[in-house]
Amino acid sequence: MAAHFTAQPIAKDLAQLDNAIFETAQGNLQRDLAEFVQAVENPNHVKEDTLAANYVQLTSCGQSLQVAKTREDDLQSIITQGNEVQDEMKALETILQDVKNAQETRTPPFAEERAEFLKQLEHERQEQLKELRRQQDKIEEHYVKKTRESTYRNLSYLYYAFFFNNYQRYNSWKVGKLIRTSLESIATCAYFTPN
Repeated sequence: MAAHFTAQPIAKDLAQLDNAIFETAQGNLQRDLAEFVQAVENPNHVKEDTLAANYVQLTSCGQSLQVAKTREDDLQSIITQGNEVQDEMKALETILQDVKNAQETRTPPFAEERAEFLKQLEHERQEQLKELRRQQDKIEEHYVKKTRESTYRNLSYLYYAFFFNNYQRYNSWKVGKLIRTSLESIATCAYFTPN
């Protein structure tokens, strides 16, 4: 949130400075004049030292007024600078508000790069999934092939065991040949089935 600056504290401080400079000087001047008038009007208390002191005070009044005028010029300069600072603060506040509005309406930084990066990550993930499926298919094919080979071996053992047992029992070459042919066709299917 942007800080808001006002000229109220500056104006208050300047008012206090004005009071301190001019009221004090004016109060001192009035007191000196009152003492001078009192000393002049009261002949019993007028002495040479008092007159000399009053004369010095009166002659230094011009210098005091000149110093007060210089201070007034300085005070006016400070007020002018305060007003300029206040104007600059308003301009800065306007600029900050414009920047804030622009940031709210603008897309976040690196939004396009982030979207491209996420798209690339998704593409890489899809490629990795495809590769994983290929590897799974190869493993399944390998185990299917091993299962076929195992089945063929088992059928071969079964064939020879059956053939020899039945050949002696039935003594028939045709039965053995039929069984052998069927087992060979099964084995051929097991070996030559496409992977």
